[in-house]
Amino acid sequence: MSWEEMYRREYPCKCGKSTYTEIGEMDDWNRHREYKIMNCSECARQEQIEAEKKKEKQIENEKRLRELAADIMASFENNYMDEWVTIFQSIRVKKMLGN
Repeated sequence: MSWEEMYRREYPCKCGKSTYTEIGEMDDWNRHREYKIMNCSECARQEQIEAEKKKEKQIENEKRLRELAADIMASFENNYMDEWVTIFQSIRVKKMLGN
């Protein structure tokens, strides 16, 4: 199984000093992948900086989401857990009955 190049296109980069290349490939199972090769060192550095900033922002967002989920769980346990335990305590399951 190999990837066959379907197209290769050159475009000017953002700074206008060089180009970048878009490449599209397809394999025997009709899977498709695309990627970009930056031929400009300035734009490549800028893209790397932007990617690192995006990754840092994603890490911050995931951390905040975990904190919010923990707050929600704590709130649920403090405000509703006893009520839910009371409601479901009387329910018998076959596993508990030994059948």
